[in-house]
Amino acid sequence: MRDFFIKTFQKKRAIKMILINRDKRQLTKYFVPDEDGNFTWGQQTYKIDQEPYYDSKGFPTYIFKYNNTGPINANPNINNVERTYMTPSEYNTAIHNRMAQQLFNANDTGEDVGKISMFVSIGTLVVVIAAAYLIYQEISNVLEILRTVEGG
Repeated sequence: MRDFFIKTFQKKRAIKMILINRDKRQLTKYFVPDEDGNFTWGQQTYKIDQEPYYDSKGFPTYIFKYNNTGPINANPNINNVERTYMTPSEYNTAIHNRMAQQLFNANDTGEDVGKISMFVSIGTLVVVIAAAYLIYQEISNVLEILRTVEGG
């Protein structure tokens, strides 16, 4: 059903993907790639950074092998394809790590340390003033007791 909606309503942006599994089965699915040219099928992310190898009923069609993140050439020697430097699962993990790193960098500013140190300084000042006031009150009470003892 999802393929029907993509083929019908998003035909200008849709791509056709053929995945060749370990057991040589071919799975076909339609996707709308991200702005980066990536798309995710299950837990694996694939990248499209090349021109389509062939056109299938108006859709750019890419062929991927289960252990290759980039599209392979549509020739009969699919078994002779060189493996890329990472598997689709590793590529998916790398993308998520990059996004997490960007989030941490966006939130990592020097103002947070300044605010925390300001609040700690104010808290320390309040504690010192409260302690000085309590000590002054105690000294006043002790002096009153000493005066009553001397005078009486």
